[in-house]
Amino acid sequence: MAMMNNTTVVMAPAPAPTTTTVVVNQKQDNCCRAAIPALHIAGAAVCCIFNIFIPGFGTILAGFFVFCCGNPGMDMAGKFMTCCLNWWIGWLQLGTSVILIGWIWSWMWSCAFIAMSADYHSSGGDTTIVTTSAPAPAAPIIVNNSSMMAAPAPAAAPAPVAAPPPAYSQPAAAPMPGQVA
Repeated sequence: MAMMNNTTVVMAPAPAPTTTTVVVNQKQDNCCRAAIPALHIAGAAVCCIFNIFIPGFGTILAGFFVFCCGNPGMDMAGKFMTCCLNWWIGWLQLGTSVILIGWIWSWMWSCAFIAMSADYHSSGGDTTIVTTSAPAPAAPIIVNNSSMMAAPAPAAAPAPVAAPPPAYSQPAAAPMPGQVA
């Protein structure tokens, strides 16, 4: 009586780990940013023109613009503080314009008014960065082990097993010593 031993092992490839990334940008104001109002582009342009020809006057005007058309979403106390800061900074710019420092300072604030006008139109959305990784699940292993003895009646055929993709197929094992190929 000859004995046949047939073992089949099929391993599915492990899927790649999944990574999820969410990006969130959060704007943080500083004390210098609080002093420069975010105006509509038209208001920023008016303040810029006044600061070019009469140093400090556009800065004082920007302080008053905060109440009607600047710094959207800011509370009234913050708007009052911004107005006071711009009032005093405007007078300092006007007073130091005789030695050109105030004039240059006034021009710099004019550029800042134009640059900050983008904040007036932005929604103020926040963004955060979160990255998560999930480990790959363990690869399934299917083992089919059947022993057959040479007998007149063949044993029932095992249930069909799905063949793995050709790229992952295992090479046929060499027959064991004493085994018929």
